[in-house]
Amino acid sequence: MFQPIKFFDNIFESTEITDLRITNFAGDSLNRLAAQPVSPDYTSLINLLTPPYNAMQELLSTVDVAIGIQKGKTFTLNEFINFFKKTMSAQEGVIANAVGGFDTPAYMEFYPAGVSEYSAASKTNLPVLINRINAAATAHSAELGTSLTETLQSFEESWELVRSQQVRQKGNVDSSRTARSQARVDIEIALVTVVHTIGSMFPGDAEACMMFFDFTLLKRSAQKTQKEILTGSVASNNTVVAVNRAFNTEATTKITNNSANASLFVYLAPTADAVMDSKGQEVKAGRSRNFAIDRLGDVNDTFLLVHNLSSVNDAGYILEIKN
Repeated sequence: MFQPIKFFDNIFESTEITDLRITNFAGDSLNRLAAQPVSPDYTSLINLLTPPYNAMQELLSTVDVAIGIQKGKTFTLNEFINFFKKTMSAQEGVIANAVGGFDTPAYMEFYPAGVSEYSAASKTNLPVLINRINAAATAHSAELGTSLTETLQSFEESWELVRSQQVRQKGNVDSSRTARSQARVDIEIALVTVVHTIGSMFPGDAEACMMFFDFTLLKRSAQKTQKEILTGSVASNNTVVAVNRAFNTEATTKITNNSANASLFVYLAPTADAVMDSKGQEVKAGRSRNFAIDRLGDVNDTFLLVHNLSSVNDAGYILEIKN
């Protein structure tokens, strides 16, 4: 039945949308807004959404996991596991750079089986992985620096707190799920405003509006397919490492170019500084393209690189990998 009131409801106020999902969704939308030509309309939306997004990032940070649980009671065991996976993937390059590179013994202490081992982490093997990270971070604290060391070391205590939280609240799921932090409320209202504002900028043009949002980030991923979403930016005439890990030969990719006037070239390479060759695919400005992983190069190569073909304009990208 047609219900006009739904148009004005808070579409993000749902127990099925976890804190981690809504934060990822907001971050993805910010990247899409930032990739547009500079204008007062987009700048005002970025300024509106950035503070609540940063507040949610802080709430979800590993240092503040315990605080987030006590205040909001919305950080579940599965959310912690997902956050651990995301952190170890996002920090791989930072850790490698700090300890001297991807081919050093120190790097292997953190990633002996590559970053994919963390992407496949579960509550069964998570204690082993956390203990490894804690030991490696302690051994290399001088290279990592205080902030990163504390973040990696905090996983151990946070894991125990989340597990105990789950046990204590197992019989009271409803109350724990409905208690929302102020940061969560703020990001919901900001996102509602952004959605309606974009709608008013492109009235009746659903395709144009959807360029700013990936609503699949708010849903539970299908169990049969592991989906990894990476976002980033690349300066004009530069190349960045989107991800460095082994790929399933059956993997597929979707590459979205958020730029209005810069083409991207995406390719697999054996090293982070490998130059472009005939292998790889171009994605033009404002377009999305789907490829099997072997269309981007040799599947035995572990570096997936994104090169900005423009010599003038910066570009943003969204990379989806399905295994």
